[in-house]
Amino acid sequence: RPTGSEQKVPYTGVADEIKSTNPDHIGGYEVAIPILTGIETKFGLSLPRFQAAPRPQQLK
Repeated sequence: RPTGSEQKVPYTGVADEIKSTNPDHIGGYEVAIPILTGIETKFGLSLPRFQAAPRPQQLK
């Protein structure tokens, strides 16, 4: 195998180091992270990472 192709994958669930900490990311996104990471690793891709824009503070 090529160097760097080995990746630690948990037996069940999502690895803590790639698990999303954003409370808005539930269900599908949590499942998609390891799938997309695996695709990047297998095919040598670098998919863009997006972050949500900060929410404006509401005035009281």
